[in-house]
Amino acid sequence: MIRQQIMLVTVSFAIGMIVVLLYDLLIIIREILGLGRIMQGLTDFLFWESSAVVLFIITYRINEGIIRGYAVAALFLGMIIFWWSVGSRLLAGSRKLLKKIRRWVTINSEKVSARFKR
Repeated sequence: MIRQQIMLVTVSFAIGMIVVLLYDLLIIIREILGLGRIMQGLTDFLFWESSAVVLFIITYRINEGIIRGYAVAALFLGMIIFWWSVGSRLLAGSRKLLKKIRRWVTINSEKVSARFKR
């Protein structure tokens, strides 16, 4: 019984970290694609709904569907620790990289179009 609860806390913590990582990747993809507000809202809704379903399935399998406060706390702790340690830097770095890529593409596309105008 104790091993099952330890496993539940560990898995909840890991899922919290994974959820934030996947959400950060979703934000990066949305920035690349340049989605509008409605599509951002739709992708957020689908992401969080699917995350809730996955979390429910895992909780059901490990703990027979019983929601434990410490498992929820471990989930949020995993989210917070990942965001503070990796997530915020990942987003900042990807935004800088995207900015450089966009600048490079703009400069080179202007050069190409200038050559064809001659």
